[in-house]
Amino acid sequence: MCIRDSCQNRAKSIVSLQTSRSIHADRQADYERVKGDQRKAAKAAELMREIHEAELQEADSKRHYDDLVDSMASELNRFNESREHDYKTMMLSFAESSREYHAQIAQKWDECYRQLADEFASTSGLEARSVI
Repeated sequence: MCIRDSCQNRAKSIVSLQTSRSIHADRQADYERVKGDQRKAAKAAELMREIHEAELQEADSKRHYDDLVDSMASELNRFNESREHDYKTMMLSFAESSREYHAQIAQKWDECYRQLADEFASTSGLEARSVI
């Protein structure tokens, strides 16, 4: 699962949890209105059943949300470890290629220096100073 999917699933899970809590609160409020009225005893019993179902749904939504939060934490850790590994690999590759490039450039300059020193020495009698 990628980070984007985890975030989208988390958002959906939050909406589901909020909806479940709202339904539970609504059923609870409805029950509180009818519980003392004997004429609405059947309605109160039905609301009790609905409250129980809403509690189960809310608990399930909460469990699902908590699972997603836990998986997001592990996914973020995995992503950060992967990103750190990729960054280190990239930096090592860059350092290696820079080292190789500059070694080749230094070799070319050494060749140019030797060639110039040989040409100058043969045409004007200058001795090349060794700097290598």
